Amino acid sequence: METEYQIGDFVDLQRNFAGALRPGPFEIIQLLPNCNGEQHYRVRGPDDAHHVIGRCEIEEAPSYGFGEGTLRRADEPAPPQK
Repeated sequence: METEYQIGDFVDLQRNFAGALRPGPFEIIQLLPNCNGEQHYRVRGPDDAHHVIGRCEIEEAPSYGFGEGTLRRADEPAPPQK
């Protein structure tokens, strides 16, 4: 089963239902079955807490900071440290 994201990829999550940021990055640690046509993932946050998310919760805008838009694939080189 091919999915858009793989184990070891880092993603950012969209704001929660109350509009609060969910600071990341979050590491994908397990691919879960599709539910109603949507891929689900188990992710580990920067605080080591585990969360189950749907594909629709992953932020699309890539960047290399922390917080919104820190999407980076596991096979990409790490951004330079300032």
